[in-house]
Amino acid sequence: MSKRFTFEDLNFKSDEHIMRMIRTKLSFGEKYGLSIVQLPDSNTYEIGALVNGELTELPGITAEGDTVKAGLSPDDVTGIILKMQSISASNPKEENV
Repeated sequence: MSKRFTFEDLNFKSDEHIMRMIRTKLSFGEKYGLSIVQLPDSNTYEIGALVNGELTELPGITAEGDTVKAGLSPDDVTGIILKMQSISASNPKEENV
């Protein structure tokens, strides 16, 4: 059985365009993705759900009418990663951002 992918497995990188913002992106198969960022001066994270490369509302991941979910703890992010695995039936793969 393979190890469960969690927040601790993420490799955040600095964004060249927004100082002190860190980010990463996961893909779940060909269709789904998850953008994860931490904004400057924040100790929480926000995610954006991606379907076919576009930010989108995704039931169970984001609120109705919203494509981003903010104010998340590392445990919240791990929970969303697990939900994305379930929705996509694919293991996450970290992309080079």
